[in-house]
Amino acid sequence: MQMKLQGYKKNYSNVILMIVLTHTIVNIIWRRPLNELRFPVASTSINTEAGSVDIPGTTMKALNDRPWKVEGDFNNDTTVLSEMRQAHRSCNETTIVLTTNFIPTSPSLAIINRTIHSIRRLKGLCPTAPLIISVDGLNKEARRIHNNSEPRLEEYVKRLRTVYNETHQRVVASNHSLMITGTVYQAMDLVKTEFVYVIQHDMPFIQDIDHTALVRTYDQFPAVLRLVRFNLRPNIQRGDLEGNNTCYAEETPVNDVNGISLIKTWIWSDNNHFTRKSYYDEMKELFYKRHGRLPFAMEWVMRVEGQKNCSYWGTFYYGPQGQAPTIAHMDGRQTTQVAENEDLRLRRWMR
Repeated sequence: MQMKLQGYKKNYSNVILMIVLTHTIVNIIWRRPLNELRFPVASTSINTEAGSVDIPGTTMKALNDRPWKVEGDFNNDTTVLSEMRQAHRSCNETTIVLTTNFIPTSPSLAIINRTIHSIRRLKGLCPTAPLIISVDGLNKEARRIHNNSEPRLEEYVKRLRTVYNETHQRVVASNHSLMITGTVYQAMDLVKTEFVYVIQHDMPFIQDIDHTALVRTYDQFPAVLRLVRFNLRPNIQRGDLEGNNTCYAEETPVNDVNGISLIKTWIWSDNNHFTRKSYYDEMKELFYKRHGRLPFAMEWVMRVEGQKNCSYWGTFYYGPQGQAPTIAHMDGRQTTQVAENEDLRLRRWMR
């Protein structure tokens, strides 16, 4: 009888020890900073011309798997809770719309992969922010100039859908030519977030952008800050376009705020920019009011509006006076070759 009691006590002690260890481990996990809560997911194996490559993936499960309120001292850790709420907002605040089309290197993904890789320069943007890749259909010129353009574009779309197949990623493709405006709105109609980056497939970011500061500034000055441009040129006054326009670099409440500098200009551009989704809704109404349809190139319509009403339709360059370009142009239309294995190498850079 005594031996049985000793056995029960031993087993009971083991159970207690396991409970204590489990409680300790759970406590440690719950208290880890949010940015460390990244879990590996199954890698995706992609067959390429250069062979098969595994693409590792990660996901932020913290926001989906964890309740906002949990039992214990964690509820009193206001810093961690604040970070969690901010991260929750950031993952649902901004969509990336990336426009693409047939180019001489199609169906290679090398050029668009480099641009998508550069999105990591948007500091503070959630790694799983929605990404919508919008593919324009073939135009008459592409059909005439390039051999096998139709099957090559089909293969390009197929590769995009194979590589960018996570839950926050989507590829939409048109079967006819939409031009730049239509290609943007093909994706914009699917955007559910407040903010949106519009990025062209051959224009990677080459400098860091403080996304967090941009959103904060938009929130603080919604009537002033409506669209921020990322410049292909240095941030200096352009004599050919801005020489006689007093709007350039005029004093505004957002010139220097939240650690970033912004420069007022009337020049509108369809190059990479950041704005609210509602801005694009408003532009759509303007297009139909002025022309009864979407224009082929919204840039030229909006430059007219910006010149007439700079305070409302004018834009802002990101960065201070004299800053070097924040984006580059790889010129997809003129690029005819990419380095061997570049697709594979660029995919490995993806997070």
